[in-house]
Amino acid sequence: MSTMQLLLPTVMTSPGEARRACRAFARRNHVEAVDTLLVVLSELVTNAIQHGGAPIGVRIDCDAGSVRIEVSDATANPAAVAPRSAPLDETGGMGLRIVDAICPGWGAHENWGGTGKTVWAELPGM
Repeated sequence: MSTMQLLLPTVMTSPGEARRACRAFARRNHVEAVDTLLVVLSELVTNAIQHGGAPIGVRIDCDAGSVRIEVSDATANPAAVAPRSAPLDETGGMGLRIVDAICPGWGAHENWGGTGKTVWAELPGM
């Protein structure tokens, strides 16, 4: 298993920083569907910036052809993490619907000790 970890501030440049680090990690680990991985990562990091608290932690594990993405933040409200229907004329609001459509498995849980939440997504056959 190969793992990448990254701490990010809650600024709008963080999704780009996460994508750059993840792309290099994915290449080193021969991940084929890099664009799919980057879309999911970008959505989860963006949600953490908009709805969570600093710091934002990213962990990506590659193991036997699958990838697990975990994005943690300091706001402990995993029950609030759910896809929603956004009006077509709004910007945003579609992130978790995209993740739900792409990933066969994803979810959220409170971090140990109540120190925030982690949203995770799994991409098999990468």
